[in-house]
Amino acid sequence: MENDEQLWRHMGQFEVRVDPPDLYLSRLLGNLGEQDVELFYETMLAAQREHGRLLWIADCSRLGDIEPAARRLVGKRDFGQLFRVVIIHGANFKQRVLATMLFHAARLLTRDKNKKDFELHFVEDEAAGLRLVDVLREDEMPPRISEVRPILRASPRSQRRGTRAVS
Repeated sequence: MENDEQLWRHMGQFEVRVDPPDLYLSRLLGNLGEQDVELFYETMLAAQREHGRLLWIADCSRLGDIEPAARRLVGKRDFGQLFRVVIIHGANFKQRVLATMLFHAARLLTRDKNKKDFELHFVEDEAAGLRLVDVLREDEMPPRISEVRPILRASPRSQRRGTRAVS
């Protein structure tokens, strides 16, 4: 069995790992420049093509500064097509503010109106992020057969003549 560290791919100023079916994990390391953001976007795009819209857990505990050119590039990219949830941990106050601003800009600028439903969460650590992923996946799953209650009778008729229940 592979060691957890062997699953991570080091690329530029970040490391990434994809856990099927749709979980994308990243560790941002040091200062991010425009080339790092471009490489990161292309890596996410490849994962999205293979796995669909992603759940992204980002470790920002070792993130340095994000250069202004890199921030502008983030604003130009359509990240809404890539993920449906972003979970950030380890970010300081400035990074959380910047992430929130970029997130709202991305939501406004997403071209596809059906993909404006993505969410942003801040959590304590990776373990909390993974627990949140479990909760989000559970909420999306249809009920199990054992949880589906059979309909034993039709809905009750209205007591007054000439009226009907509209749902």
